[in-house]
Formats: sequence, C-alpha cells, structure tokens
Amino acid sequence: MHVYVVDFAWHGDQTLFIELKGTDKSQNFEGMVRVVDGVVYGDLVHPKKSTLSKEAITYIKNYVSEQISAKKF
Repeated sequence: MHVYVVDFAWHGDQTLFIELKGTDKSQNFEGMVRVVDGVVYGDLVHPKKSTLSKEAITYIKNYVSEQISAKKF
C-alpha cells in the first residue's frame, strides 16, 4: 500500500480537498477526497463506490487524518 498527495486546496476554513495517487494490491489508483471538520469523504473512500480494498480505504483515511494532525496542509 502506497499513497501520496498530489495536490490540495482549502475551500473556506473547514473544507479541504486532497488529490491522492497510490497503489493498492499492485493496482494504481488516483482520486480526490474531501475533508470536512476532520471527516474524510469521497468516492475513493466510500465502502460501496470505491474499487479499493477495505484495508486501503482505512489506510487512506488514517493517512489523511495523520497529515492533518501534523499540520501538513
């Protein structure tokens, strides 16, 4: 599992858009997540809409939360 941030943008004080790329089980992926009040949303991490494994979805959510906590954005 590998994930990295391609780009990000704040929309107001509470909404953050993050473009991600990475690999999940040797499959490349890219997509965008939205973070509102610390909660990660988007098709990339939606359990029914995402093509990623459950482990990858959890990893992405944790990765984004850790990056926010570390003030990377």
